[in-house]
Amino acid sequence: MSSSDHLSNPPRYISSHGLPSLNTVPPQYEPASELIGILRKLWRRKVIILFTTAILLAVALLVVRLMTPLYLATSEVLIGVPSSNAGNMAANGIEKMVVDRDTVESQGHVVHSRSVASRVVQRMALDLDPEFNPALRPKSTIAKLKSLFSFGDNKDNDKETTDSATIKQRNFERVVSVLLNDVEVEPAERSHVLEINARSQNPERASRIANAFADLYL
Repeated sequence: MSSSDHLSNPPRYISSHGLPSLNTVPPQYEPASELIGILRKLWRRKVIILFTTAILLAVALLVVRLMTPLYLATSEVLIGVPSSNAGNMAANGIEKMVVDRDTVESQGHVVHSRSVASRVVQRMALDLDPEFNPALRPKSTIAKLKSLFSFGDNKDNDKETTDSATIKQRNFERVVSVLLNDVEVEPAERSHVLEINARSQNPERASRIANAFADLYL
């Protein structure tokens, strides 16, 4: 084969069609475009969002309106000193007493006992107060519906309601439990003083309850 034959055949080239280009630039991330897309989706659902927000706001306002405000009153009891001498010792600036922390905490349990709470209920006639006696409160709609559909329990209820003394005692114990839930007794920090905290819907009543626990303990 001569050299002229090589020159007569043109060179062949491989087409680059379908092959990745070496100069291809990857797409750049644009956060602004993604944010715009999210805003467009929210705008299309604006009615649902506004309706849901209005419902939640209405429920929150209703709950706040139905909530009853509670007032807190505090009374203090000095542990380890007779009540007649407590004022004199406080006036003289005597702070050290022969009593340990465990004794203070144990006396706190005595103050917050059902025995003391029962006497507070009797003194203040809290069993006649709807705040502490659930039996005197108006029945809710749920309770009324429950009583209508409780046909099968009528026989048992008749047996329970035959003894009025038992019902009265049961209601009294319930009042005592409600009262104890609204009273907290805890030792003051670095002292031999018990703090009696009482909550009530009436500020004057809260103060009287805290003072009654202190008086009946002493």
